[in-house]
Amino acid sequence: MSIPFSRAGKGVETKKNSAVTNTALELKPLVAGARVEKIHQLDTHTYLFTLYGGGRSLLLLLSVARRYKAFHLLFQRVHGDYLTSLGPPELFKKRLAGGRVVGLSAIGEVVQVAVRREEEYRLTCDYPGADLLLHGEGNALLFSLKSAPRGGGAMPAGATSRSGPQRQGVVPGSDDERDTQSRLPLNEKASEAFFSFWSEHMRGLVLKKVRTEAKKIVRLIEKLEVEHAETREKDAILMKGELLKAHLPALQRTLPRGAERVLLNDGTGNSHTVELDPQLGPLENMNAFFKRYKKLRHREDHIGGNLSNQRERLQALGSFGEALAAAGLPDLRRGISEVVSLAEKSRLGKAFIGTLLSPSRRPSPRSKTAETKRGRGEGFLRFTSRSGKSILVGRDAKENDHLSTRVGRGNDLWFHASGGSGSHVILRYEKNEEFRESDIADAALLALHFSKLRKRGEGEVVYTYCKSLKKPKGSKEGTVLYHNNKTRQVRLEQELLGRLTGRSPV
Repeated sequence: MSIPFSRAGKGVETKKNSAVTNTALELKPLVAGARVEKIHQLDTHTYLFTLYGGGRSLLLLLSVARRYKAFHLLFQRVHGDYLTSLGPPELFKKRLAGGRVVGLSAIGEVVQVAVRREEEYRLTCDYPGADLLLHGEGNALLFSLKSAPRGGGAMPAGATSRSGPQRQGVVPGSDDERDTQSRLPLNEKASEAFFSFWSEHMRGLVLKKVRTEAKKIVRLIEKLEVEHAETREKDAILMKGELLKAHLPALQRTLPRGAERVLLNDGTGNSHTVELDPQLGPLENMNAFFKRYKKLRHREDHIGGNLSNQRERLQALGSFGEALAAAGLPDLRRGISEVVSLAEKSRLGKAFIGTLLSPSRRPSPRSKTAETKRGRGEGFLRFTSRSGKSILVGRDAKENDHLSTRVGRGNDLWFHASGGSGSHVILRYEKNEEFRESDIADAALLALHFSKLRKRGEGEVVYTYCKSLKKPKGSKEGTVLYHNNKTRQVRLEQELLGRLTGRSPV
């Protein structure tokens, strides 16, 4: 694509200039002859050029984003936390950094800046097309924002060009800045509007994350409350087990085989109907009631603690939102650390705080590719249960994350030591086969062994189906939420552990 006018703008039909091009023309005398010192990027369509000319540094903003069109000077500094690590294309660094501005033209809604280095280059802001283009000699198109791969050829934020020593910039509030502003009223107004717009935009993004996280927690609390209500029948189940225990000798003599219920007196003159499994005898029915009671009691304790944590988290999110609004954060002129500090004071977890980090903290495309390749390698520890089922064990946070969110299938069982960091363990489901008690025991033993609870020799292991796992958006690696879970008290059995870990990999 080529924009149909040259640096001088000869032979082109005159068009009425827009507000953005009028602002560009206002600063034309100031940037003429200025040297391009550094180039940074705020987002995909927004760039910051540090220029030096007339004995002072100038910060030139150009944005071809449809939501915010801009070509003007900034009179306050953008905090480095908000400069993305994706950076401008490497081509900009090679062609423009160190060169001098030799011309600026603005017609209609198109602005061109001519920069001479070894040769002359034209940087074109095409606002109707939301495109940024770079042309070389002979009008050769070297770069177009629309056709560039995302994140390709990045210049790291904070990198210096071959422009020589850094010079002192215009300090906000100084005589130099006031003098510059007084001669550039359109730029001054645009600069104020820019910081107001972007700060409000970022505040909206953070509050959106808060609302999204709060909705997730509300849904989880509702689910936990339903599960918690189901555990309230544990006392009735215990009573039935105790009634069977009290009448066990008589029932073993008189209860007919295959009975589905029995009427028993509790010793106070009240009678209760106890439902039975017709395939089990009185003793087995009694043990089944006691076992079910024990499971419900452990489940109640676990769900109760989780409910309390989630309610506290929901309250913390509300406090953070209020503090954010009161402090007027985030602000493009102030670092992201202030927002993170407010989140920490509200006692929000690290998983959520990590989602508040600025674009410059996000992984680059290259690091994401490396993570993906590592995940595909699936270098997990692999064991075989006593019945022959496959057990996979993550070795670190990255493998845990990949194992639980990518490798684990819906009907696989997921295990993790409760109350301590450790490996995620997956017990593979095989079609048309059920998990044996020994399979669950083996996987739980490995989950305890590959955790910090190993030193104690015993501990509680939580397990559930992989389809009951969910990874919170933006959370750190290895973090998952789970529901419909069961718990199991596990003691390290060295002989069994030796049999499992001594087997050949699957």
